Amino acid sequence: MNRGFLSLALSLFTAAAACGSDAPSSQSEDLTAAGKKLIGAYRDQGAGTFQGLVLTADTVTSNANRFFADVKTNIQCVKAPCPSTVRLEGTFTAGTKTITLRSDSAPPEAEQFLGKYNYKVGASGKFSLSRTGFEQSLERVESYCAAESAENDCYAQDLVVPACFPLSFSCSETSSCEFSCGTPPTTSCLFADEEGTYSIFTELGHLEYGEEIELNGESDLTSLQHNQIWAAVNEHFPSDEDTDEQDVFSFFDEDSLITRSIEHPESGRRYTAYEFTSGDTPLATIFREGSDEAIVMTASDQDVDKCTEQ
Repeated sequence: MNRGFLSLALSLFTAAAACGSDAPSSQSEDLTAAGKKLIGAYRDQGAGTFQGLVLTADTVTSNANRFFADVKTNIQCVKAPCPSTVRLEGTFTAGTKTITLRSDSAPPEAEQFLGKYNYKVGASGKFSLSRTGFEQSLERVESYCAAESAENDCYAQDLVVPACFPLSFSCSETSSCEFSCGTPPTTSCLFADEEGTYSIFTELGHLEYGEEIELNGESDLTSLQHNQIWAAVNEHFPSDEDTDEQDVFSFFDEDSLITRSIEHPESGRRYTAYEFTSGDTPLATIFREGSDEAIVMTASDQDVDKCTEQ
């Protein structure tokens, strides 16, 4: 691992179009240079609707980045459960005057907080949101997190921390990220079995797996999937030749591969795995969710050849 300092950023949730909102306008709502200046963490100092808002650097589409927020529902409780605060995750687009929050996973009680807002940034970094019937100002802070999702929240932000391993995050009483460096474990790679190997299309008891999805040349890939698949090709089939013009799926048997999500419940970390065979040899490459930098790669004998996750 590199010495010094490193910047950590994760993207734990890939969200799509917003509920009940119009498609983004390339003239007014692309993530322009002005919009990129908004990337960061914001926290409310009182009893406002947005308790915390994080506009991340994680790109979901060419004009939208990931955001997450904790919002007060102001629900008048009649019958439990009555959540007073809910997590809102999705994408944002922004121009010089407006920011639009979108989500296809927002809980019903939080959908009202999606849509377009006017915004202003004060000299001190104060971030003010407004629209008809709503006004709130948030303070810009170094980081923001919720106790129950500290690992994911903190990894999703560009935080500068010492290069130590293992690195873990917790959430302070002021809802800011705190890190700690532990003693390196003696266990093998997080994704390896007791023999130190990784078997594709199988599952380990300490991990949770998502649905297996087959991808091929006819699949509608996101830009992140495209980059991850090419990264897998470059890891397993390094070549001095220019392979950009080749069909990426031609490297895999039957011109297809399987992708699935993997979660480590104990730490809350989430990953994306690509599993395939090439010349009848089982291979796999794993990425942190939202990243196109490979962190696990298997060799031809299924031994874990590269692994940064313990």
